[in-house]
Amino acid sequence: MYAEIVVNLNVEGTYHYEIPAELAGRLQIGHLVEVEFGRQKAQGVILRFDLRSPVAATKPVERLIDRRPVVGERGLALAGWLSERYLAPLSACVGLFIPPGLSKRGDVLVTPVIDPTEIEAATDTQKRLLSLLARRGPLRGRQIARSLPRRDWRGAVSQLIERGLLLREPVLDPPDVRPKQVRLAELALPPDRVEAAIAQHYDPAALPANWRAAAARRGAVLRLLAAEGDPLPVGEIYRRVEDSSLADLRVLAEDDLLILRESEIWRDPLAGQTFLPDTPPRLTPNQAAAWAVIEARLEPGSEPPQPVLLHGVTGSGKTELYLRAVERVLAQGRGAIVMVPE
Repeated sequence: MYAEIVVNLNVEGTYHYEIPAELAGRLQIGHLVEVEFGRQKAQGVILRFDLRSPVAATKPVERLIDRRPVVGERGLALAGWLSERYLAPLSACVGLFIPPGLSKRGDVLVTPVIDPTEIEAATDTQKRLLSLLARRGPLRGRQIARSLPRRDWRGAVSQLIERGLLLREPVLDPPDVRPKQVRLAELALPPDRVEAAIAQHYDPAALPANWRAAAARRGAVLRLLAAEGDPLPVGEIYRRVEDSSLADLRVLAEDDLLILRESEIWRDPLAGQTFLPDTPPRLTPNQAAAWAVIEARLEPGSEPPQPVLLHGVTGSGKTELYLRAVERVLAQGRGAIVMVPE
C-alpha cells in the first residue's frame, strides 16, 4: 500500500510513500506523518491511499505524529478546491487546516567533523561558514541562512562534505503544542486560622507606616482565599485585590501562608458564556425592502442562483440579513458559509 501525501514544504503536487509494516492498518486519511523529502525531513498530510505508485522507487512513511487525523475529509476537499480555484500550492491550502504549533517544516543540521579552526577554506563563503560553526557549534540550515545572507552557503556545505569535513543530516522540529498552564494560589493553613495569621504577620497597626499598605494587601489576599475556599488563579486575585501583585503572593508563600503552583487548564474559548435562543429583531423598512429581494433569490428554482450585493453603512443592520439568509437556506436543507474579512 502507498499513501499519497502533500508535504509541508514549498513544493508543487503530491508524493507517494510506501506504508511500512509497523504502520500498516494504523494510518488514516488526514493523518499528519513524518517523511523524508530529498535530504531533509518534512511533515505531510495523507490525502488518499493507493495500491500502486506512479514511480518505481518510493520512500517509507517514517512516523505517525498524532494518532488522530488533523484534517477531516471535508477540510481536505475544501483545500483541494482552494488550490484549484486560486492556483495556490496545495501544501499551503492544506496547511490552513492544521492547528498552529503542530505542523513543522524540515531542516538540515550541519555539524563539523573536526575543529573548524583547523580546516583550510577554499572560498570566502567557506571561511565565513567555518568561522560561524567554530563560534556557535552545529547549526541548522535556517540559522546559517540568517547569518550568511545572500551567500551560497549550501554549496559551501556540500563542498566541505565532499572533503569529509562536515556532516549534514535531516532534522524536524518537534511540535511545540503544549498544555496551557495557569498559576494558582491556595491557602497553606485552615481558613479559621487566617485572622490569627494576619494579626501575627500583617497587622498594620504594629508595622511602620511605609509597610502598612503592603500588609493590608496581603491580609486581603488571605481573606479572599479563605472566603472562596478553593485555589484561585493569580489573575483573579490581582483583579479582586487592588494593587496586589506577584511580589505580595511570593511574600505570603515565603511566610508559609499560601502555596503557589501551576495547573493545567482546558482551552475553552466559550467557557462561562451562555447562549440562549432569542427572537429575531423586527426589521427596519430599509432592511425589509432588502430582505424581500434576498428572500426571493434564495428560493430554489430552475434558474441558477443570482448573487446579491448588500450595501449599507456600519450599523445599518446587514448582519441581521446575513443571519436570516443562513437560517432560510439551512431550513431548505442546504449549506451556508459566512466569510468575514477579519
